[in-house]
Amino acid sequence: MAMKQLVTIVLLVFVAGSLVYLLVGESGNIEAEDSPEPVTGTANLEAPVAGEIESPTEMPKRRLIAYYFHGNVRCPTCRAIEEGARQALQEFFPSEIESGSLEWKTINTDEVWNAHYVKDFELVAGSVVVAETSGTETVEWKNLHKVWQLVHEKEAYFEYIRTETQAFLEAL
Repeated sequence: MAMKQLVTIVLLVFVAGSLVYLLVGESGNIEAEDSPEPVTGTANLEAPVAGEIESPTEMPKRRLIAYYFHGNVRCPTCRAIEEGARQALQEFFPSEIESGSLEWKTINTDEVWNAHYVKDFELVAGSVVVAETSGTETVEWKNLHKVWQLVHEKEAYFEYIRTETQAFLEAL
């Protein structure tokens, strides 16, 4: 009988400890959701560096941001769209990236603090969007819908990204 009580007590302590652990862990996740983290992205396409621009005065007044928007679940084609767009920008616009007049950002729209992009850019799926900005305001933008059709034709895909991006850069 004593052994049965001991096992019962051990199991109750284990269950109570598990519940405390879950509750403490969940409260930590809630705090993280309430305090948005900065969107990943940088002018350097090789390695994102948070806080690269120290003040708004250092930011070019007019610049182009090429976004890749995705959700939590990403298929192989979604990943190919992102990687192909990034590679095309690196290949065709290295000086613009270096100067900061062109920036690449990858954004997960399933994150609470990024959900506004779905409405802002009328997104319905993973998308590449080029947007001309002035300070913090978006002046003009275009969703490159053909990325889904061209993603598996590398030359045509790169040319599409180049042409659409170049048209925006010429307007800066």
